[in-house]
Amino acid sequence: MSKRVLLMLGTAVLAYAGYRMSLSFVDDEVRIRWLLDDAVAGFNDADRSDCLASVAEDFAHHRPRLNRDDLGRLLAAVFLRGRPGMGEFRFRAEVVSDSVQITVDDSKAQLQFTINMQERRSGTFVPAWEVLISGELVKDDGGWWLRRTEHRTQSGRLPLR
Repeated sequence: MSKRVLLMLGTAVLAYAGYRMSLSFVDDEVRIRWLLDDAVAGFNDADRSDCLASVAEDFAHHRPRLNRDDLGRLLAAVFLRGRPGMGEFRFRAEVVSDSVQITVDDSKAQLQFTINMQERRSGTFVPAWEVLISGELVKDDGGWWLRRTEHRTQSGRLPLR
């Protein structure tokens, strides 16, 4: 191999190592907020795998009772219904930024936040459902996993007609 290729490869390895080291200094609350943001972005992109990326295998949602597989099927149904004729996704979720509360205690964390779900009607997004979500996360294998959730409707209803 030429010296130029070795230099490029070495630089890439060092950059990656530096990136991984810098992540070790990121606060757990920030990491959890990133997971929340990624899940909401996944919902808005109608990407089930992004929504489930940080959901634990033993996940459980209270009322209605859902496990991880059930949640995946529910998301698939929402994404199909939300794209009539495979057009644009008609739902959008936004986290109310000042509603996010995260409490970390060693390898467990509590999360609470409000989501505003909007539905596109006549080309405009209108409020449809505001829901308070509470959850428990666990830290395992260096990452945070959503293990338990429950929700309480604040206003409106889940827009699945």
